[in-house]
Amino acid sequence: MNLLIYVFLISFVKCFESTCKYLHVSTDIDKSRDDIIKAGVPARQWVLEADTFQLVNNSVQMDYLYVTIDNKIQLTQDMVQLEFDDHYFANSTLKIEHHQNNVYSLRIDYRCKQYGGRLIQYEVLFNIPSCGSAKIYWQKLCGSPLIKRHGLNVDALVKQYNQTVVKDGELVNKAYWDKDFDNFVFTVPANLNYSIFYVYMNLTKNSDEENILNKEETKDFFNAVDQQAETETTQEEFQVLEAILKLIPEVHISPPYVDADHTITKPIIRGDLFKGGVVTNEPSTLIVEYNCVENGNTTIELNIPLQYFQDITMVFQKQCVVSPQSSFSILSILFYLICFGVVGFLFYTFDVHNMSLSDIRKIFSQRQKFNYKSTGKDEDIESEFKIGRLVDNQESKYGSI
Repeated sequence: MNLLIYVFLISFVKCFESTCKYLHVSTDIDKSRDDIIKAGVPARQWVLEADTFQLVNNSVQMDYLYVTIDNKIQLTQDMVQLEFDDHYFANSTLKIEHHQNNVYSLRIDYRCKQYGGRLIQYEVLFNIPSCGSAKIYWQKLCGSPLIKRHGLNVDALVKQYNQTVVKDGELVNKAYWDKDFDNFVFTVPANLNYSIFYVYMNLTKNSDEENILNKEETKDFFNAVDQQAETETTQEEFQVLEAILKLIPEVHISPPYVDADHTITKPIIRGDLFKGGVVTNEPSTLIVEYNCVENGNTTIELNIPLQYFQDITMVFQKQCVVSPQSSFSILSILFYLICFGVVGFLFYTFDVHNMSLSDIRKIFSQRQKFNYKSTGKDEDIESEFKIGRLVDNQESKYGSI
């Protein structure tokens, strides 16, 4: 009896852990970069036994996963579960954002607290009834332990007016650039296919920094720093270092990136800073080109990674309205091109422009004299050519002809 129960439990577990061969999950909708799950089997870097987990840095606020599944299966919210090991430091959520044919986009909002730092492990369970299940794992660094970049400003070109959206390394009005405020978040209208941001430095010293840098003790700080290498750094020394760091007239930026629901839009980065670079007091352009592919609204996340300082992250909405392409117009253009080509061929090959109407009729009447009734043998030859065959069965680049 106990043996039967044991066999039943093993069979039940095996059934629950069976592989769903129709399940594919990727971070890219076209699957051109990598597959997280392929035919129900997770990639080795996404399993619990992985030597090194996939790591999401602290500046990323959301991620998209793209699920491709058999047309007969409709993916619902209860088939996908998100788990993470620190509910105090993060309040993460997952939901099905959009679906197109048999492709579903899943949006993960991390909702990390913005102070301190914590490495959190995430897990997503796919449990597809009558198909199978799969699990993937990764890690996310929550929090922003770095200081904001004093003097860094970002202006957005909105309806031909420059509007400052980042001042001294911090969003001016967070409600306009925060995905949690759906009623107030900044929305790019459907008639705009790109947005332009100007990034530049505008350094100003406040009175506290002036007092710190003008102290007599500050002059002796750098001379004594080597002698005090083994001693504990004081709070005043930290203030001196931070004040000097803030007054550096430039900042290094790593390549920015933009994320969105690729079933609706496929945004790319252009402009002076699309590969990163050094930002000075001269404005550098950062252009987000949206490239809408489907009607709907989607959340856009634009991240500007700063070296040694807290990154700039802006989250906003984009409206997409895609007008259907007219195949008739394309075919019409091709038709007219062919017609013009034929007419041009007749004019310059047969010298038609120097011929009268009677000459043209004479040519056609002469051609009709050579017409004769086809025989059975002629029909056989004609049928041979219709199916693309020759007597000697020669080879060409298109195969056997």
